[in-house]
Amino acid sequence: MQTDHEAAAASDHIDDTVSYVGVYDQVRSVVEGPPRALIETVAVEVAREVLSGNARVDEVTVVLRKPQVPINGILAYASVEVSRDREWLESLRRA
Repeated sequence: MQTDHEAAAASDHIDDTVSYVGVYDQVRSVVEGPPRALIETVAVEVAREVLSGNARVDEVTVVLRKPQVPINGILAYASVEVSRDREWLESLRRA
């Protein structure tokens, strides 16, 4: 997550930063929510949820790994990485 840490660094107070507990809860709600066919969908939904629920977050990068994928080959997982920012979130709201 990209955010301005100056206020938190100066005050050393949790109210001046992003709550990682809150972010964990947001990510968990998406991951444990309705099933999706694509990991890309889950990653974008996580990005939207984190940006929507945290005014202090300017940008978020989500890396999602899916183990045991149905690919004939030797690999531990398939993964996708998406980065989204506040401008993207605002464009969704305008649409």
